Amino acid sequence: SYKLTVIDPNSTEDKIVFESLGYSDGTALTTVTKGKSTLTFAKGSNSNNAPKYYVSDKTARLYSGNTLTIAVDESCYITEIVFGGSTLGALTASAGSYNNKTWTPTVARSDNKISNVTFTATGKPKFSSITVKYALIPSGIADIEAEENGVVEYFNLQGVRVDEPANGLYIRRAGNK
Repeated sequence: SYKLTVIDPNSTEDKIVFESLGYSDGTALTTVTKGKSTLTFAKGSNSNNAPKYYVSDKTARLYSGNTLTIAVDESCYITEIVFGGSTLGALTASAGSYNNKTWTPTVARSDNKISNVTFTATGKPKFSSITVKYALIPSGIADIEAEENGVVEYFNLQGVRVDEPANGLYIRRAGNK
């Protein structure tokens, strides 16, 4: 008998709450990392304002043309991204399906194991938190354990299995020995 240990690909999440990051009012946002998730903010070519955090309403803001790239560690893939806040319809996504608060991979792309998504602001979205849900990329069997004393089998020197060995020279196999 054999015991197979399969790598657990269960989903987990990183929740980034901007209020808890300790930013002062008007802080320009660049990169935020939590757990296996990295958020990278960038000023767009057609924008006069960089992405910022505002203490007054505890939100991060993008301006039209700004981008936000959400990526996970190379051992993972994104299963869902949920924004908390307001004016969230003012975003478009580079992949998957985004619907005013939640991003999910489309059925056709779910097998591609998307590890990063870029959002572009089409207005002035404000969000107080971002939850990145992800799963480990299954990489197969982690371990195989063979029972020490398995069924005993006998083979002759030509490798043919012998059910009832008589006197002579045989190869004996028991478990993994």
